[in-house]
Amino acid sequence: MIGLLMGIWFALQLAGAQAQPDSAQAHLKRAAADQRKSDYQRAIAELRQALALQPDLRDAHGMLGEILLAQGFAQEAIPHLETAGHVYSQALALIEVNRLPEALRKLLAVYAERPDDPEVLFHLGESCGMLMQQAFNRLLRLHPDSARAQELTRTGQRQEQGDRPEVKALGELLAQYDEHRDDPEVLFRLGEGSRKIMQPAFNRLMRFHPGSARAQELQARTWLGQGRGALAEPAFRKALEMNPSLPGIHLALGRILLEGRGDLDGAEKEFRAEVRLRPGNAEAAWRLGSVLLKKGQGKDALIELQQSDKLKPDMLETLLDLGKAYLAENQIAQAENAYRRIIDIDDQDDLAAAAHLQLSQICRKLGKTAEAEQHLKRFRELNPPKDPQDGQNRNPGL
Repeated sequence: MIGLLMGIWFALQLAGAQAQPDSAQAHLKRAAADQRKSDYQRAIAELRQALALQPDLRDAHGMLGEILLAQGFAQEAIPHLETAGHVYSQALALIEVNRLPEALRKLLAVYAERPDDPEVLFHLGESCGMLMQQAFNRLLRLHPDSARAQELTRTGQRQEQGDRPEVKALGELLAQYDEHRDDPEVLFRLGEGSRKIMQPAFNRLMRFHPGSARAQELQARTWLGQGRGALAEPAFRKALEMNPSLPGIHLALGRILLEGRGDLDGAEKEFRAEVRLRPGNAEAAWRLGSVLLKKGQGKDALIELQQSDKLKPDMLETLLDLGKAYLAENQIAQAENAYRRIIDIDDQDDLAAAAHLQLSQICRKLGKTAEAEQHLKRFRELNPPKDPQDGQNRNPGL
């Protein structure tokens, strides 16, 4: 990404002398200077002015897309990256917004040209792992009694050996998935095909680039997945030393400190670092708001949670904490609205149970006894006791 931006900057120097003060090229040149100074907001403003004057200016689209992606605004970055022809960065943006089949088509093309690039190998393995999990989860959810679901349950997810990802068949599987998203055979084969790329891509990364930042991150995430946060933390910090702009590392460190040690101050520091790095990332804003809420800083928490909700309005975790923050500030109507949005989005989710419980308490305080009982009934349907004895002792607030 940095190489692309520098290439644009050098190209601008050739045209800069002839650029008029208010021309698209002048705005583009100023944006490049702002980007070098890490003044991304000014750079974005200059690029928007350049595109207002010349909508088809590919260099402006490219620079704007790259900056927006780095700042966490992946959805907004995609059309600019597409216009500029930045295929690799477009793939990364598609991963961020969970459009995995589209992302993989582009990543496979990049991998064919850069088979030993540690960044490409990391993202190829990452996206294939995510797609594998989604395909298998969809298979088990929609077709739990099918032969393929039974096979998956019996055999589990096998580890693939070697470091040569089998990429040829995946393109065909992605095309089949586009037409048959609920077919159990297609889902099984897509999961298997993704697995056959994921593990070899990671193996190749670790074999040929063991000292890279991405290798450190992969090792850290592996340990974290095994519940070994004490080992994961120094590996994450090593990755950050090597590449301070790696996205998601501060989030992982914050979770280790919060969930593993209960260190609210340390977690806040890491979450704030992620928000500074990626102000467009909804999860970073939510986690910062959530930890501030735990620290009793309701007003500050509300600011971060409102920003998270603005960035990603359908994020249930944000809405649940947003409701709590509104209650902490005695903004009952706003809290009620946040909880109602949760059940409107997904009334089957575990968080919907918590929303119904909170709504039952709010409605009771407002004198809406009948509605309060309905919400309490729905809470119990979504959160039934494991056995009759457990139901007598259960605390519904937990």
